Amino acid sequence: MIPKKLFQKYFLMASALIGVFVFLGFFLVSLLMEAMRPNREFPPPIYFARLIDRMNPKNKIAALKELSSWNNQFPQINFFLFNEKGQVLFPENKSSPLDWSRWTKPSLAYDFISIPSQEHRGPHFPLPFAPPGPPPPQKPSVLVKLSGTPNYYLLISPSRMSPPKEGLGPLFPFIGIGSLIISLLLGVGTALAIIYQHVQNGVQQADRVIAELHKGNLKARFHIHRKDEFGRAMERFNFMADEIEQLVNNLKSIDQKRTQLLQELAHDLRTPIASLKNLNETLDYKRDTLKPEIQQELFGLARKEINYFEKLVEDLLFLAQIQEPLYPSQRPPIVLNQLIAEEADDCVLRNEHKGRRIHLVQKFPEHPVLIHGDLYLLRRLFRNAFENASSFAKNQISTTVNVNSDKVHICIVDDGPGFSVEALNNFGNRRTTRNLDNKTEGRISIGLGSVVMKTICEAHRGKIEVSNLTQNDPPLGAKVDIYLHK
Repeated sequence: MIPKKLFQKYFLMASALIGVFVFLGFFLVSLLMEAMRPNREFPPPIYFARLIDRMNPKNKIAALKELSSWNNQFPQINFFLFNEKGQVLFPENKSSPLDWSRWTKPSLAYDFISIPSQEHRGPHFPLPFAPPGPPPPQKPSVLVKLSGTPNYYLLISPSRMSPPKEGLGPLFPFIGIGSLIISLLLGVGTALAIIYQHVQNGVQQADRVIAELHKGNLKARFHIHRKDEFGRAMERFNFMADEIEQLVNNLKSIDQKRTQLLQELAHDLRTPIASLKNLNETLDYKRDTLKPEIQQELFGLARKEINYFEKLVEDLLFLAQIQEPLYPSQRPPIVLNQLIAEEADDCVLRNEHKGRRIHLVQKFPEHPVLIHGDLYLLRRLFRNAFENASSFAKNQISTTVNVNSDKVHICIVDDGPGFSVEALNNFGNRRTTRNLDNKTEGRISIGLGSVVMKTICEAHRGKIEVSNLTQNDPPLGAKVDIYLHK
């Protein structure tokens, strides 16, 4: 199917050019035809009257017949012979070309009167393919009185248009048709040349843009100054180039982060491995000299280092996976309140197995809350949130879900000691050193849990905020606000 705008543009351009060339062809051929007409000055009317009288004084008709036979000498003049009653004597069987009774005839020999061309009709030799409009102005006819008796009058009438020169008459139709064909060919050729030039300019611009992209200039774009199908194709190409540039930049960023991750992983693993090595050597070489409580303490430190090691590797590998550009933007809907309730119940159950009893308070909407997202990532987000809350909570964790027009607000509150100033300022940022938290039975951490939660929220175009319930010291508990798009 031909694109509408592009077809209209080039069709109108080609039609206009062909029309202009055809018009110029008609105009030039008419000038050529006119130039081919004989352009000579003819003798005065008295010359023809005296010539007829000298040729045959007694028989004027015979003299006119002989004069008319000289076609090559006077091709643009017509002769009519009248008697005094206005009857046409020559040419034979011809009607009078003028109103005889209207004019006052000359009284003396070789006197003459002029008769405008509108008053008579002479032979017409039209130009083939001549331009429209009235014919060019015609010279007046002349009525001359011949000498002798009875009275004869000679009407000298120029033809309405000059006949062609001898030998060129048969060529007139071919000249007209040839000029028309040449005009059409020139018009079509010019139109095709202009259309080709337009297309060639677009192709050259595309080659330049692609060459710049090939050189590594991801900012190369089309400069769009047209609204037709080519312009829309350029817009789509620019959009594709934007996507490619963003993808390449993301890949570069991911590659840099992966390299940084490997460096950090090697750095972070060095500390727990060295600690486990020291503990193992101490227990191996000094087991007999250590008291049982010291041995138990060393085994406890070893378990903490192993737990730290396990959690560190899991979080680092998870962060590397979530930064891969493999997660589609469209996900099947997830019942959010059901997911939150499952993770909260599992967290409470795990604490009961450890001998801690946590009271859970939930305030959910009555209808299911549906959002689009990755089920595994969201489950990991809320599992981390409830694990952190249960680690610090004294007796209770409360969860509230509020739904707006396009967002879902999840608020998780515990009655623990709240966040420290350092934790509030550095939430979502990884610490460069390990931290031993005495509030959670000496748990070793470098803060990757908050980084995981923040990364998951950003992957779902959401955000996470942390705060304390009051600004007093000590606070009344910690609050985590999670905002997700539906």
